[in-house]
Amino acid sequence: IRVSGLSTEDITAITAGLGESAELKLLTRLANAQDFTPDDERDIFGAAAVASRPTAAYIRFRRLVDDGRIRYSMTLGS
Repeated sequence: IRVSGLSTEDITAITAGLGESAELKLLTRLANAQDFTPDDERDIFGAAAVASRPTAAYIRFRRLVDDGRIRYSMTLGS
């Protein structure tokens, strides 16, 4: 995952209210830049949708295919 313009603190704030396990899951995956399965994709996009409402911000994901692996570019906007 390529994360544009987001610090760990930003991500923590965005994911607040998702529950500790969901937040840690997202942060761990971002930190490790792991590839995602289709189930992971649903989890991450779901987290973005939930996070956008309480924070009045949105997370935009761009799906990238690099050598057959799925990666995401993530940006935060308002």
